[in-house]
Amino acid sequence: MDKYEMYKVKKAIDQCNGSHSTYERRPKTWRSKHRQWDRIICTVCVGCGKPLGRYENLNRLAYCFDCRRILFPETIPSQEFNGKRSPYPRPRGHFL
Repeated sequence: MDKYEMYKVKKAIDQCNGSHSTYERRPKTWRSKHRQWDRIICTVCVGCGKPLGRYENLNRLAYCFDCRRILFPETIPSQEFNGKRSPYPRPRGHFL
């Protein structure tokens, strides 16, 4: 047996016995016990990278309105006005 093979055998025996020298100096956890979570500044669109608005954040959407309109046109309601008015008229005065 040459020296390299003897070293591999010795290393395997040491690992089985739990006395391997490289693991003794390394901490068990890499993170500090007192580490705080990072703050989320904003969420961005997956398509273009613009910050998402309140509607997208509340509905957990990954794309902004412009990207959704291009990528998924069937999900955007059509803005065509069909000429129907609301059955309830708007009040004309200021009500407090």
